[in-house]
Amino acid sequence: MKGHNRRVTTLAVHQGVLMSGGADREVRLWQMDPATKTFNCTHTIEESMPGPINKIHPLGGHLFVGGLHGLAMLDLSTLKVTKLLPPTKAVSDMLEFQGHIIVAYTEGGLRIFDAEGTLKSEMKMLEAGPILKIAGLDSGPRVLCGHIRGQVTTITLPSFEFKTEFQALAGQKVDSLLCAGHDGIFLVGSQDGSLQLWQRLEGGLPS
Repeated sequence: MKGHNRRVTTLAVHQGVLMSGGADREVRLWQMDPATKTFNCTHTIEESMPGPINKIHPLGGHLFVGGLHGLAMLDLSTLKVTKLLPPTKAVSDMLEFQGHIIVAYTEGGLRIFDAEGTLKSEMKMLEAGPILKIAGLDSGPRVLCGHIRGQVTTITLPSFEFKTEFQALAGQKVDSLLCAGHDGIFLVGSQDGSLQLWQRLEGGLPS
């Protein structure tokens, strides 16, 4: 598959279509040719992209595209950008929750939008600073935010309130987060290659 001209940063699948976003400011759509068993690029979207792309996520009839200069909504029926949602700040990650999209900004703030792009809630910059990754924890439930200096912040859902912050990694970025989907278990991946296994317990850290 000959694709983007620069680094591919994010992938998603929606209704049998593979979607990719890259540092070349493009979103590409791919479909498999049943005869050749190879994927072909069917569409390339460049117009109105919010800079180099960090994350894409399909929700409802739109593809939310998070880039260096904010968040765009791509109508999947027309493949046109219909909205550019403020602020014009770098998006680091996104998470779907109950028909809404939680957007984390690199500077350390978060916003919740509904499927039509209406702002529902906002959290100003967290004390732990820049956010690299977010993940959804079944126990609580919670949003987990991984930070550039190794902290993890937990935020309650659906109230969207700060709960606690703890130091998971010493002197390392939280480069990846993965929730197991049961028993409050989650993994933290660091930039030096190490992994940590955590479990949320009622009345204890991390809460």
